Amino acid sequence: IFDEIEAILSPGDSSGSYREGYENYGGLLKQIGQQRHKGCLLLTGRVPPLEIRELANLRGKVRETQLKGLEKDEAKKLLEDNGFPDSKQEIGQLIASYGAHPLALKMAAKTINNCHNGNIGEFLGGSSLFMDDYLVALLDKEFRYLSDLNIEILKYIAVGDENKSIGKLIKNFQSSYYLRTEIQQSLNNLLQRGLIDKLSTQTDEAIFTIEPVIKKYVNKRFN
Repeated sequence: IFDEIEAILSPGDSSGSYREGYENYGGLLKQIGQQRHKGCLLLTGRVPPLEIRELANLRGKVRETQLKGLEKDEAKKLLEDNGFPDSKQEIGQLIASYGAHPLALKMAAKTINNCHNGNIGEFLGGSSLFMDDYLVALLDKEFRYLSDLNIEILKYIAVGDENKSIGKLIKNFQSSYYLRTEIQQSLNNLLQRGLIDKLSTQTDEAIFTIEPVIKKYVNKRFN
């Protein structure tokens, strides 16, 4: 198992290229992905190396799986395991506030129990979304691997309550001298990392949004 594979990838480069001195990992991954063998290699991380992108397909030996946030029932079960039964009021609001993000919900549940005697309403009554220092540290680490354009797009989507369409994003960032292909690649990268989501809509135009936890972090760190 190679955990946190992005540790050997170049920060700020969404292509999946390697840090200097780690290039030989590319040859190893290509060998494992192309040759016949009975072994199994599992990689975890936010961005796959270039070789994984090239070799991955549903019918082949190399596959990619993107983990999503919790479904509502799964989020309810997580909170129930942390002392909050489904019958408790404000459960739905708590889940919505944290975008069904498992770690954020666990940290929120701990704080509700420790500081508010299990009173979700009192916890949610504050004007600002609570973020544990551990979660902030994890996001700090994640954001070190983002390009300048990645961060600028996140800042733009995080401003205000309005979700942003692909048309608005391209118009805004093309005027900042970014190429259309660079904007598209950055959106792909942010979607792959789970830092933005694409909404299902009735229109042909893609609409992008950002989870409350990520939005709070971006606005606090960069705006």
